[in-house]
Amino acid sequence: MTDAMESTLAAAARMAGGAADAPVADPWALAAALTSPKPAVLVATVGLPDSAAGVPEGWIVLCPADAVETEKVLRLGEGLASRHGRRVLVAVSDVPAPRVTAPSDVIDVGWPNVYRTGGDVTLVSTGPALHIACEAARQMEEAGLAVGVMQLPALRPHAAAGLAEIVRSARALVFIAGHPLASASGLPAALADAAAAAGTAFTLAARPTVPAIVAAAGELVSSGLARSSQGDAMIGRPRFSQRIGRLGTENAFEVLAEVNRLRAQGRDIISFAIGEPDFPSPSNVKRAGMRAIEEDKTHYSESAGIPPLRQAIADYICRTRGVAVGPENVVVTPGAKPIMFNTMASVVDPGDEVIYPNPGFPIYESLIDFLGARSVPLPLREELGFNFDPDELRRLVTSKTRLVILNTPQNPTGGVLSEESLRVVADVAQERGLWVLADEVYSQMVYDGAFASVAALPGMLERTIILDGFSKTYAMTGWRLGFGVMPAALALLEARLETNLNSCTATFTQWAGAEALAGDQSESRAMIAEFARRRKLIVDRLNAIPGFSCQLPGGAFYVFPNVTEACRMVGAADSKEFQTRLLHEANVAVLPRSAFGRRPKDERGEYVRFSYASSTEMIEKGLARIREFMEKAR
Repeated sequence: MTDAMESTLAAAARMAGGAADAPVADPWALAAALTSPKPAVLVATVGLPDSAAGVPEGWIVLCPADAVETEKVLRLGEGLASRHGRRVLVAVSDVPAPRVTAPSDVIDVGWPNVYRTGGDVTLVSTGPALHIACEAARQMEEAGLAVGVMQLPALRPHAAAGLAEIVRSARALVFIAGHPLASASGLPAALADAAAAAGTAFTLAARPTVPAIVAAAGELVSSGLARSSQGDAMIGRPRFSQRIGRLGTENAFEVLAEVNRLRAQGRDIISFAIGEPDFPSPSNVKRAGMRAIEEDKTHYSESAGIPPLRQAIADYICRTRGVAVGPENVVVTPGAKPIMFNTMASVVDPGDEVIYPNPGFPIYESLIDFLGARSVPLPLREELGFNFDPDELRRLVTSKTRLVILNTPQNPTGGVLSEESLRVVADVAQERGLWVLADEVYSQMVYDGAFASVAALPGMLERTIILDGFSKTYAMTGWRLGFGVMPAALALLEARLETNLNSCTATFTQWAGAEALAGDQSESRAMIAEFARRRKLIVDRLNAIPGFSCQLPGGAFYVFPNVTEACRMVGAADSKEFQTRLLHEANVAVLPRSAFGRRPKDERGEYVRFSYASSTEMIEKGLARIREFMEKAR
């Protein structure tokens, strides 16, 4: 028995009422729980009988795929047992899968999860076969195939109903029955039907072993073709790049789409999910944009941006950061995200390492992976006010580190990095010859004290890229206008990327941006003052809700409450399930911890993000709904 398995069983023994320090040599040693008068949790290896005969009637059966998911299942099982008085059988592999993904990406029980994507073959596994599927995928990719891996709940065949798009994305589908009950559940038949409808070749692996999986996939793709849904024609399919399979997303927009779908059905949804000011763009900015159009300022500009805007940006950075820069240091982009991509593409090679804040804006991690670099999360600790441990940063830096990403004030926590944290980054960057990408898009939304930029520290201007924009400070999200300020040599490279990608940023929006920086600031300042008032309101209301604990953030317009106890109270396995239940049962949309990067191994808390870029009325109404939802769970 592995150490991980023994630890898991010991935890389950404590849940079942056993002695905390009692050794557990055999999973069935917990069988005594069957006769216990109180709800209990029984843990077994996945080596169950070949049929369902070994599962007591009326029990809940949960089959985690790996050691990480096991922890989630145990928490969920405990909640089910206490709420419903039902015993729970948790089938755990005695060979836990390696940590192929982070806890935030592991499947929620009863939901499918995509671990990798590929255009040639998709491997669909159940039970504890995930590590086998991932190893088979690795070997097949070495042979030149693009391979995806999907994990499905073995006992919920209907969960495959929404997988048509994923089935269609591959030319061949191989099913790996890693759980003895998977075949009896009807899951293979459901997948076969979905594959037939999509015109995707489908087969079952003879055994859940790497050679059997590779052989089954090889037979399907040996001709490079897949059968049509009629089964009588052979059609070639173009494949996706392996790179595109590494590209993530911004979950806020996925939740927004779900909110809009529910609203279209007549549901009254209050959303705290999207990070967008609820104010209009300032009047003088709108007038400047319309005037630019009327004056026919609608043609190409320089790729780096129009000179008046670049000068205005340079003046703004000099004024707000206390550094000396000029228009030659400025690159204007359609939104601030291109600065992230352009910077990484300019200074990071495949195989290099990039350190980024976690939890953090999800596009950092997505772009690092997409470009073939290694994403190295720097944990932001709640107990440190969502700052990082300086010693932890130093440990993470290796000979392969090329770039460190900072975000202050932060999305999603609202935290502001301390001056000590910035000095540590500056010291490490100069000692090891690193670039620093400073995401300062919320720089004007600091509510306690003054904003500090790492670029202003001695020796840092020559190695820092300041990322900023107009979306937040000036409520200009739809204008798509951002910028980077960096050493002039790097600015030339990033402008060349803009030539290749966008040609230039829309010219009339640039004239509006120049007015935003140089013109009347009263509407922007009034908006930020209102955010400061809402900040205290939402924190006070959240801390009055059972199961919630929320720090007062120092900036931006987000709060990131700890909902570990709230999850326990309602029987949610994690913040993702909690977020789903809030949306569908309380009609309130938030974002879960899993939307903000792969969770560090030692992070145990559960969190959700609220954007308080909503009216006071909506904040009070939405939090009242959540309070009612939580009080019902008591």
